[in-house]
Amino acid sequence: MSKVIQLGVYRVMGVTYHDFADTKTWSQLTFGLAVQLQPEPDNIHDHNAVILKIGHQRLGYVARTLSELFTRLLDQPDLCSIKASILSVTNTDIFISYEMIV
Repeated sequence: MSKVIQLGVYRVMGVTYHDFADTKTWSQLTFGLAVQLQPEPDNIHDHNAVILKIGHQRLGYVARTLSELFTRLLDQPDLCSIKASILSVTNTDIFISYEMIV
């Protein structure tokens, strides 16, 4: 039996630099839409960076304050997984809800 642990709701960082920065793609972002997390160890700014994606499109990044924790959790898929989905979208920000499934 799996246990779900709420990790919180956090703003997506760097949205304006990625695929969903324009109005046409922004409108595709809806409540509950699943978001994939992918470690990005070659990132020159943060070797613990975690990119957020929807399909093949880049949404932005997990906040740096969470990236080390999320990188460690993502490196242990046999122990747990992280589920991420869009909670809300404003004119300027996207907020993601994170859950850990153990």
